[in-house]
Amino acid sequence: MLPSLLEVYDEPFADSSALPSLLLSKITKEDVTVALSGDGGDESFLGYNHFDLVKKPNYFLYIPYFVRSIISMLIPKFIFKHRAEKLKRILKIKNDHEFIEGIFTGYNSITLDRSLNWLSNYKNYKHLSRNNYQRTADLNIKLWLENDSNVKVDRASMAFSVEVRSPFLDYRIIEFARTLPISYRYYPGKKKRILRDVLKKYIPEEVFDQPKSGFSVPLGDWIREDLRKEMLEVLSDENLKMVHNLNIPKFKKMLNDHMDGNADYKSYIWRVYVLVKWIKNNNLDEKNYQ
Repeated sequence: MLPSLLEVYDEPFADSSALPSLLLSKITKEDVTVALSGDGGDESFLGYNHFDLVKKPNYFLYIPYFVRSIISMLIPKFIFKHRAEKLKRILKIKNDHEFIEGIFTGYNSITLDRSLNWLSNYKNYKHLSRNNYQRTADLNIKLWLENDSNVKVDRASMAFSVEVRSPFLDYRIIEFARTLPISYRYYPGKKKRILRDVLKKYIPEEVFDQPKSGFSVPLGDWIREDLRKEMLEVLSDENLKMVHNLNIPKFKKMLNDHMDGNADYKSYIWRVYVLVKWIKNNNLDEKNYQ
């Protein structure tokens, strides 16, 4: 389905869950033409797993920053391996605002630096609320939902002429959710609380009281096994030179570490793979696409 992915999205779209979205749309079309989607529910009713992270800064931010900086320099890489970089970045967080930004820029990334300013366009948006949970939800809506989730579902469904309706994206639902106390929407161990309370009136709770699971594929294993040859051919030194401003030695090390099973860099490898394929498919070079 990789050729279909590039054709349907017509841009370097590197959310790997687009693949199962295409497959689901294909199967759905066999029975129905119009389907309902739950997109927007996690944003308004605090359902994502990373909302559990929002409370964590309250614990270690009590430790003076200079103390945490010293601790970060003492973390032994040979013990923590690829998690060492993540721990260092977390320890160097200066305040809760920076932590929330880190949820989206990825503190486990060695390819993204916290000095990146791409979030600056949304600083006013995220400060519409003083509550860290709501501010995180606002960023989810503006960055993830708008630029990823909605794009993914819309193009995957329309590729097979399936009409997807998303009732949680009704502006009245979103505005109503913002008026509810955080405790009505989230508390540890039971996310989307109010939706669960409504649903259990109609469906036995044991049916839907399950751990949250993303719409993911075994991408890491695919890269090492089924797609190994494809990956190594596409991510050759010659092709990587077409990607503007890519640190090729660092990326090649990430690729090799992943292939050897020493680290998990599947999301970063997949992004570069999709970008290279998009550049080649459109006969682009550095001068006319950057």
